[in-house]
Amino acid sequence: MPRLPLLDIEVNKYIQSRRTRDPKRRVIGADEKQAMIWGWSRGWSANRIATAIKISERVIWSYKERVKRSPAVVFYELSLYIQIDARKFQCRICGEIRVTRTKVMRHILAHFLPDEIARMAAVNVVERPL
Repeated sequence: MPRLPLLDIEVNKYIQSRRTRDPKRRVIGADEKQAMIWGWSRGWSANRIATAIKISERVIWSYKERVKRSPAVVFYELSLYIQIDARKFQCRICGEIRVTRTKVMRHILAHFLPDEIARMAAVNVVERPL
């Protein structure tokens, strides 16, 4: 089975493209959100992430606060894991495999959130449509 690209490859391509963001655009895209999560998982500061993806630090901080309040939001907005088999889920950040969806979600959150938040977060919550 071919190995699917990890988040590193996608984020590096995005950062290398150095797209400039329209200052009037108010919504951050999936590429920017993935780059933020990838940067946090690597221990990058908000300033370093802002410089890499050409976005303001304020936007980065507000998205991080949103993720801290409701960690499951990243799973609705982004594809951070891959289901390989019926009982195999692969983290796209590091490539590790977990046997349940809940375990891989908690593992992913532990990459960029404090351990107490990652362990206690409600991850299998169904989001209601608007």
